[in-house]
Amino acid sequence: MKAFTLTLGLAALAKSQSFDWASIDAVPTPSKVVVPIGAGSTTVPYDSNAAVFSAGAEVTASPLSQSVTTALAPGPKRRGRAAVIERDECSPQPLGSGPTPQPDTAEAFLADSSFFSTAENAQAPSGFKRSFKNLQGSNSAYAYMGYTSLDSYSADECASKCEAIHGCNAFNIFFERDPSLDPGVSCPDPPSTTVIKCVFWGGPVYDTNADNNGQWRRDFHVVIAGSNGYNTESFDAPDGYTSTTLGQVAINEPSGCSTYMGVKTFSSGPFDPALCAEACSAQSEYNRAHPDSGGNYQTCQFYNTYMLIQNGGSGVQICSLYSASWDQSYATNDGQWRGDDHYTVDFSVTGSNSTDPGSATCST
Repeated sequence: MKAFTLTLGLAALAKSQSFDWASIDAVPTPSKVVVPIGAGSTTVPYDSNAAVFSAGAEVTASPLSQSVTTALAPGPKRRGRAAVIERDECSPQPLGSGPTPQPDTAEAFLADSSFFSTAENAQAPSGFKRSFKNLQGSNSAYAYMGYTSLDSYSADECASKCEAIHGCNAFNIFFERDPSLDPGVSCPDPPSTTVIKCVFWGGPVYDTNADNNGQWRRDFHVVIAGSNGYNTESFDAPDGYTSTTLGQVAINEPSGCSTYMGVKTFSSGPFDPALCAEACSAQSEYNRAHPDSGGNYQTCQFYNTYMLIQNGGSGVQICSLYSASWDQSYATNDGQWRGDDHYTVDFSVTGSNSTDPGSATCST
């Protein structure tokens, strides 16, 4: 189930290229994902219908106020650390399909020119943009969606498998030096096998979050080479909305306008614009049913949802709601510094109500 928090926003935020820090600080920082080593395959399922239903139900239960109020007090940051469990069995492990450099050492693996040239020559598959190439680390990004081992280093095959997983928006392909036996007392440094691994993510991958450089299993050194990362270039428009892809910038409402309604944050599961579309529609339904004393109400006609990334690592899905639509020329928020932390925008998309995009109300 998609986890999220509902908070009140500040209209001035959209005008000053700032973010709703109260909302961001309230979201727990996810634990760093350690992708299992070795050959194999697993998929983390994502039920979009259930997540969308939950997003709409939460708006009904805790709607945004029709009078937007300030919520800026910073809260504590939460950090987590994943544990690596070691077994002591010396049992045979699934073998990979990649070549085993000689001598059979981690140093020879990292220096192997075939891994370098394969990664360098891998082109971006259709619908994806290459984020980085030929690193010696794998990603720990937002919304882990599983992995599979491949018979050959093929970005096209990895992309095809990603596209078959609902919610997969990015992937990381690399060579991994793994033990052929589960390292134990009687086999502390067994012969290696080279696994060609394809890992799926629901959020963007970068060189900055490709920080998993391997691990030690007793005396065996797991290392990574030829690591390439690719991010999707587009998202489907949710029903009832016309979508525009903005990429790495977010909407700024102009000074003197009052269309900003507030913000919702989604902190688990893959990036999914349908969640923001449902929040927008549900907020409109609630406001129609609960007008003010003068019979007035405000509807959500437009949203801007994006991943807000902290220091090039993981992040949170932001969903900003508006009563009127703004075109791409107002997408000028490319992030900001907050102390020593740098927050950037990615996967930014907008949605306008297909039948009534709304007209902005601005003072002169």
